[in-house]
Amino acid sequence: MDKSCPSPRQELRFERLALADAEFVFRLYNQVSFKRFIGDKHLHSIKDAQNYLAKQLMPPYSKHGMGLYKVVREQDNEALGICGLVKRPQLPSVDLGFGYLDQHCGKGYAHIAAKAWLDFARDELRLDSLLAITLKDNHACLKLLTKLGFSDTGIKDAEVPELLRLSVSLK
Repeated sequence: MDKSCPSPRQELRFERLALADAEFVFRLYNQVSFKRFIGDKHLHSIKDAQNYLAKQLMPPYSKHGMGLYKVVREQDNEALGICGLVKRPQLPSVDLGFGYLDQHCGKGYAHIAAKAWLDFARDELRLDSLLAITLKDNHACLKLLTKLGFSDTGIKDAEVPELLRLSVSLK
C-alpha cells in the first residue's frame, strides 16, 4: 500500500499516476470543462499525455512526496478523476487539487476523495492548513470547497484576477 496517499475511503481508492494512464489523462484533460476551469495543457495526442505524465504529473511524487493521484472506484476499477496535494511554486503552502471526468461529477465522489486528502494532510502530514485555487465562476468547485470548510483568503492573482485563493485550517 502506498503510504503517500490516503487509505481507500468508502468505495474509492487512490493510485499514483503512471505512463499507462495516458489515455485516461488525455480524456480528462481534453474535456471542455477541464480546459475552461483548470487550463488547456495542449495534450493533442496520447503521446502528449505520456510526456505530460512523465514531466509534470509523476515527478512530484519523488520531489515533494505528494502529487495528484488517480481516483478509482473500487467496484469496477473505473478511473473517475484525479485528486491530491500539490506543492505549487507560486503558492506559499500545499494546494488541494482535483478534476473529474464529466460523467462522474455530481455523484459525491469529489467530496469523498477531497475529504480523504484533507484528513490525510492533517493526520499523516501534520499540515496546519491547505490552499485551493479556482476560478470565480467554477460554481461546482466553490460549492465543494465551501462544504469542506475552505474560505476565500482575499488574496488575488495579479495575472489572473478571476482566480480565487481559498484556505482551510486543519488544526
